[in-house]
Amino acid sequence: MAKKFPEPKSQLNSEIKYEISQDEEARIQYENEMLAELDARSWISDARREGWKKGWKEGWKEGWKKGWEEGREERSEEVARKMLAKGYDWDDIIEITGISYKRLRKLALNDGTKGERP
Repeated sequence: MAKKFPEPKSQLNSEIKYEISQDEEARIQYENEMLAELDARSWISDARREGWKKGWKEGWKEGWKKGWEEGREERSEEVARKMLAKGYDWDDIIEITGISYKRLRKLALNDGTKGERP
């Protein structure tokens, strides 16, 4: 069975609102409760907004960093392919581009040199 929550105070029927408005102490209490409810809603909204901003900022930074690294790797592989095509020694290619022997072997296999060292 679903839990039934009371109606929000802002939706009180007009009869109760009239009674509250006649009793100064009740009116002050009601106004204080309404202000507390508004403060709580505002705080929650602000917290969500700040959380969203922080998450977006961190995600953007991480995405940018990952994109930069992938671009750098692609450029190194492009240079390595050109060096393979010109017959450079594998040790020189590894030293200049910074790619691993394993990755260079895969590039050589894909470029048709059968992954053999010159």
